[in-house]
Amino acid sequence: MQAAAPPSPPSLPPMVQTRSLHADAVAKAHRVGTALADAYDGEVERWAQNADRLREQLVAFSPDDWSESVLAKAQRMIEDIEAIAEHRAVLLARLRKQSARDVKAMFEVDAAAGAVAREVADRLVRADERAIETYLSIADFLRAHRADMTKDRGPSRSFDDPSAMAEFLRASLG
Repeated sequence: MQAAAPPSPPSLPPMVQTRSLHADAVAKAHRVGTALADAYDGEVERWAQNADRLREQLVAFSPDDWSESVLAKAQRMIEDIEAIAEHRAVLLARLRKQSARDVKAMFEVDAAAGAVAREVADRLVRADERAIETYLSIADFLRAHRADMTKDRGPSRSFDDPSAMAEFLRASLG
C-alpha cells in the first residue's frame, strides 16, 4: 500500500503575501534611511569639530595680528555666515513641510512606513538644526573675537561666562 501525500495547507490570501513583501520594503527603507541620517549626522558632527578647531586657532592670535583689513574681512565673513544660516533655515522649513506631507501620505498607506519616514525626517531635521546653530555660534564667536581684537575698544571685554560679565560690570560701575 502506498502512503498518500499529506494534504497541502491552503495558500495564504494575496493580501497577506503583499503585506509580507511590503514589510520587507519598509525594513529596507528603514535601513537606508537610518544609514542616510547617520551619515549626515556624522558630517555635521565633523564639521562642528572643525569649527571648534578654527575657534581655538583664532584665539591664539594677538590683537597685533588683526589689521583693519582683517577686521573688515571678519565682518564680511560674519555677514556671509549669517546669510548661509538664514538660507539653511529656509531650506529646513521646506524640509519640515515636505516631510510632514510625506509622512501623512505614508501613514495613509501604511503606519509602519509612515513611522519610518517620520523617524528619518526627524533625525535629518535635528542634524540640520545643529548645523544652523553651529553657523550662528561661529558668527557670534567671530563677532566677539573681532571686538576683542579691535585695538581701540577701550576697557570693554567679551565674556563667555555670565557671572564673570556681572562681576566686571559691578566693578566697572562701582
